[in-house]
Amino acid sequence: MAALLVIACGETALSPAEQLKRQAAEQFETLDSTYFTASNAAVQQGKKTSGEAGYRQTMGGLSDANHAFFQGLKAITFPTEDEADVQALLEVTVKIETETLLESHNAGSTSIVSDLDTRNAADRKLRGDLGLDPSEVPS
Repeated sequence: MAALLVIACGETALSPAEQLKRQAAEQFETLDSTYFTASNAAVQQGKKTSGEAGYRQTMGGLSDANHAFFQGLKAITFPTEDEADVQALLEVTVKIETETLLESHNAGSTSIVSDLDTRNAADRKLRGDLGLDPSEVPS
């Protein structure tokens, strides 16, 4: 099937595969933006509270943000060629959700810095696959 179909009025339409990729990209970009907004809000709220209580509050908020991201990511239909990248992002998201949840109850029990780096790298890779700007993900 040709990549582009020409319809009667001379406009071009996307192939089903291109439509799926565009739809996945739009949904993912919205989800990603929501995740980064929620994560930042959790950090800012924790800073207001400060101390160990603020840290626990931040970790709880990050756990919630990762849970929502995981659920949202599972709900998006991605092109087959992107499934491995989606799976990698799902796996690291679950790990971060679990670690931040544990941290919110027992500060100092885990170290999530390298997992956040892994998560952001997986996010940048998937954004690139979908034709989105990878620089939108924090380094």
